Amino acid sequence: AAYIFIIVFKLGIVGVALGFNIMWAIALAIVIMYLRKKNPLPTVFFWPKKESYKGIWTLFKYEMIIGSMTWVDFISWELMVMLTGSLPTAQQAGFTIGGSVYRLQYPLTFSVALTTMAFSGNAMGEGNKRKAMRFIKSGITFALIGIFVFEMVFHIHGNRILSVFTSDKESLHYARGVLTMYMIMYPGDALQMVLSNAIKGI
Repeated sequence: AAYIFIIVFKLGIVGVALGFNIMWAIALAIVIMYLRKKNPLPTVFFWPKKESYKGIWTLFKYEMIIGSMTWVDFISWELMVMLTGSLPTAQQAGFTIGGSVYRLQYPLTFSVALTTMAFSGNAMGEGNKRKAMRFIKSGITFALIGIFVFEMVFHIHGNRILSVFTSDKESLHYARGVLTMYMIMYPGDALQMVLSNAIKGI
């Protein structure tokens, strides 16, 4: 959808917004269809009742504690992106392309972090701390191995991948710098993501 709106119809930033909205709408539709078809939680669809609001304050307090790392991560990222709006055009393009190319591997780390949270949480629910620690260690190991594979590909074929999205030499120069920056710092961020999700689970 994004390709059609941005490249074919040349709608520019409006095409980006349309692409995102269609993507989110499709994701929501898939989740709803899955829940209605598989029905793993029969009471998930209901009209709000008085009981729906019981415990909401407790949930909010835990969200402030457990979700604080996610809030800091997302807010700091969005602030940084907004600040790049004042940069020269080539630097903006380099930041967008280099960062987005590296973030192609985000789904791997994010899914591993969520899986680690679920499995370690279940293990703690069973009262099995050793099992929880095993899942956490496995999650960290799997995430770092996946990142290593991606970084090897970026190291060897980075310029070729970046050149798919722009032919401007100055933009490519900045994009390569951004990609290199991510390659240096992201393993630590991935470790933080897996560990913070594990904390949420336990």
